[in-house]
Amino acid sequence: MYRQRGHDCAGRDGLLAPSRSRSARLSAAQSLGGRHMVARAKKSLGQHFLVDGGVIEQILGAVPAQPEPILEIGPGRGALTERLREQQRPLVLVEKDADLATQWRARGIETLEADAADPAWLDALPDRQFTVVSNLPYNAATAIVRVLLSRWPRFPVMVLMFQREVAQRFSEAGSRLGGPLGVLAALVYRVRTVLDVPPGAFSPPPKVQSRVLRFDVREDAAPPEDLDPAWRLLLQLFQRRRARLDRALANAVGRSRGEVQAWFRECGLREDARPDHLSPEQFRVLFHRSRAA
Repeated sequence: MYRQRGHDCAGRDGLLAPSRSRSARLSAAQSLGGRHMVARAKKSLGQHFLVDGGVIEQILGAVPAQPEPILEIGPGRGALTERLREQQRPLVLVEKDADLATQWRARGIETLEADAADPAWLDALPDRQFTVVSNLPYNAATAIVRVLLSRWPRFPVMVLMFQREVAQRFSEAGSRLGGPLGVLAALVYRVRTVLDVPPGAFSPPPKVQSRVLRFDVREDAAPPEDLDPAWRLLLQLFQRRRARLDRALANAVGRSRGEVQAWFRECGLREDARPDHLSPEQFRVLFHRSRAA
C-alpha cells in the first residue's frame, strides 16, 4: 500500500471522470516465494509505504470475516497484503506502479496494473462482490471513491485510509467539514472512523495525518442510476457554500423558492440554510422531490 501526496479533486462531468490512462491488464503467474517485496519509494509517485504493525493489525480488525474475496488498491510493498493472504481468501490487487505490479504477479496474485482512478479497470475485475481494503493515494482518493461508488453493489464493505482532512468529508458529512462527495457516499454507505494514523506509520513519513474509515452499504442505499444526477445536483448546490440553499436549489431544478421552502419544512431544514447544513438524509428528500413530476 502506498501514499501519494497532493490535492483531491472532484470531477464536474458526472460521477466518473473521463478515462485517461491505459487499459487495465489482469494477469497472474506462479508464486516465486518469499515475503518481502523489493521496492524503493518513488518520488515521482509520492509513495509512502505503510510499515507500522500496530496500525496494520487495527486495519485487519476492521475487515469483516465474510468469505467474499478482497480487493486491495495500491498494495505497494505489501505489509498489509501479506497479512491479508494469511486469511486464505481470494485476493485481487490494483497497482499503478508497473514494477510493483510485476512483482505481485510473479508471486501468483491476480494483479490489475492500472490507475484505480480510471474506471477502465472495473471491466477486468472478476464478476463478484469484494471487500475493498486500501491505503488510498492522497491525490486520487476522491476520484477512486467515485469509481467505487459507481459500482457499489460489488463493494458492500470498504476499509479505506485517507488523508485526515479528506476523511472528514465522509465521516462528518452534513457539517462545515463535509462536502458533496461525503453526502453522496452517505446515500449508499454508513461510514465510521476506525482509527487515526500518524505520519510515523509510513516510510518515508508524509507531512499530514491519516484516518481509516469503514464503509458499510446501507439497506436503503440509493440505486446506482441515481448517483450521477445526485452528484451533478450536489456540485451545483455546493458551488457557493455560503449562499442560501433554497435559492440555489430552486435555480438548479427549475422550481419556485416557495415550493423548495415547502420541501425544507418537510425535512426539517431552516429557510435560510446553507449547503453546509445539508445532511445526507435531508438531501435524499430534496433530491427525490426535485425529480418528482
